[in-house]
This record gives sequence, structure tokens and C-alpha cells, in this order.
Amino acid sequence: MENTLVTESPLFTFNQDSKNSDPAKTLLVLGVARTGTSLVSGMLRELGVFMGARAHGLKHEQDFILPDDDYSTIIEKIERMNSEHQIWGWKSPMSLFFYQKFIHHLRNPHIIITFRNPLSAALSAAKYNNTPLEVALSDYNDVMSSVYALIERSYFPTALFNFEAAQRDIEGAVDGLARFLDMGEEMRGAKAGAYRFFNADGGYRAVSEESNIESSMLRRMEYDDLNDSVRISARRIPGEIERYKSMTIHLIRDCATSLEILAMKPEDLLQNGELAKNSKIIEIMNNYDGFDEICSVARNEFVVRGIDYLETSDKNNEEDIEKRKIFFNSNKDMYHRLMSSYYNCKAIFRDACRLRSTLQMLMDRKMR
Repeated sequence: MENTLVTESPLFTFNQDSKNSDPAKTLLVLGVARTGTSLVSGMLRELGVFMGARAHGLKHEQDFILPDDDYSTIIEKIERMNSEHQIWGWKSPMSLFFYQKFIHHLRNPHIIITFRNPLSAALSAAKYNNTPLEVALSDYNDVMSSVYALIERSYFPTALFNFEAAQRDIEGAVDGLARFLDMGEEMRGAKAGAYRFFNADGGYRAVSEESNIESSMLRRMEYDDLNDSVRISARRIPGEIERYKSMTIHLIRDCATSLEILAMKPEDLLQNGELAKNSKIIEIMNNYDGFDEICSVARNEFVVRGIDYLETSDKNNEEDIEKRKIFFNSNKDMYHRLMSSYYNCKAIFRDACRLRSTLQMLMDRKMR
């Protein structure tokens, strides 16, 4: 396997011995959110690669193949794009989780995977999606597990994009992408557009006339992003609440065992000045039923019904902008209740940790 590696290079390529002379290619841009997938996809658009007729104006993202597509639908979509474009592709982080379903049907597939410092990526995701940092870190870890599995198994030409190195050397990043796609010097003008794209005002905004953003699309994208925040929270937070709940219940059981060993009654514990600050944990445990109800509403109302609504609505007219605004506002209260439940559960868990630690200290004293 032929690899190219230069320290701190914006692009590391491998499986180059799998490349062939066919100029036709299909590109797949993958990676954790906030690691440069939009940057890469946007630069590819500026280089003349077709990345979707309905690609998001700033994220440059389009779910070309969906998880529920059957094989006949997948092949039909791919054959249509092959007939219309010599080089085409798409960026969709979701594709990482089911790429094996379609990648063997792609014409001369080339994979680009983005990488960024984990903390920087998680901090950016937490801010952008309005989610807790620990949830963003957990999401990063989950997606990277799939990334590593793909790298281990893939035998297709693959490029790993270094976000931090690209920020220091954007020309090197663009030139590396062009070489990976076997683009010659005749692409010099397109490269210049890709350089400007990186420095465009207002985010990764296309600079070429062909891919400029209409004002109506910008207004729609505002509510796309808001709905994304609610959708991500509705998908991730209920599981996190369940995890905190489970860990807390185990801690409470340990605490009960410790109390028995110490021959202390719960009421004696609460009267102990050293432990009085932990008394709320016994009272608030009863609220978990309420958290369960909120999680159920979040899953049913947004994750199930919401995704269907957003995928089937017409994304290119003024009426749709208003629909997306109404949909976000109708789910905003659920989002705030869900996040409040998460932070309450996290506080309960930490109080349980404090209680367990204090009881362990008392047990250590007794064992001396």
C-alpha cells in the first residue's frame, strides 16, 4: 500500500495503489461534525466537482443516499448521476454509518475523511448545536469509532484531511485535493476560487456565481440550523439521561449497602451535618419518572415525526421557510424541558457521587 505522509501536511493519502486511469470519480466526504467536512465539500464545489443540486448553502451537505433506500433506488440514483457528471460526490456525515450498503456500486470511489483536534471539534459542536460539552465529546467518540473502522477496512483511494494544518496552509490543502483527484494545471482558475472560498465572509460561503446563495436559502438555513440543534438534542440527550439515571441508581444501592454496614439509618444520615448537603438526592430521585416522560415526548414528537416533516417539506420556496420556523417554535419548549432534565439528572448523579464518596470515607474510618 503506497502512502504519502509529510509532517503537518494538510492531506495524508493512502491506498494510492488502488487508483486507476479512469478520470471519472465519485467522492464521499465523511467525518465528525465540525471537523472541516463543510470546508472540504465547499472547496470541491469550487474546484468544479458536482456535490449536489440541493446542497446546503453553507454546510455544502446533501443526503444523497438515505439509510432506508433499497438497492434498486440506490443503483438508480447512482446511474443517473454517473450519466450527468464525470466527477461528482456528496458530503453527509450520516453516510458513514451505512457506507458499506452502497460504496461498491459507486464508480471509482474516492474517500475524503476530515480530522480535527477532538477538544476543538467538541467545543465547536457544543457551541454550534447548543449541547453540553460532554455530549459533544461522547458524540465525537462514537463517530470516530466508525471512522477508524472504515480506515481499517477500506481499500479505496482515501485522503485524510488535517483541519488545523489546512488553516495554516490553505493552498497546500487545495493543491492536495486537486492532486488526489488527478486535476492538472488547467484547474488553476478553479483553485483560486477554492483559496478565496476558505476566506469568504460569513462562513464557508461559495464565491463562484454558479453556487452563490440566494437570500431565501439563507433564511431557510437559519431554521435548518435551529432544527438541527433540537434534533441532535432529541437524539442524544434521552440516552444520556438514561445513562445518568442508571449510574445514579447503582450508586444509591451502594450507598444503602454502606449505610447498613455503618449501622446508620437514612434519617440519621440526613441529620449528620457532614452529609446534610446531600439530602436532596433522596427526595429528587422521585422525579425520574418525569424525566422518562420528557424523553419519550422528545423521541416521538421530534426524532420520529420531525425528521419525516423536514425531509418531505419543499426546501426551495418561501412557504417552506415559514413551515420550518413554525416547526422549530412548536418544539422549542420540548427542547428546553429536555435540556433542563439533562442538567437535573447530571446534578443528581454528581450528588450521588459525593454521597458515595463520603460514605466510603466513613467506612474506611470504621475499618481502621
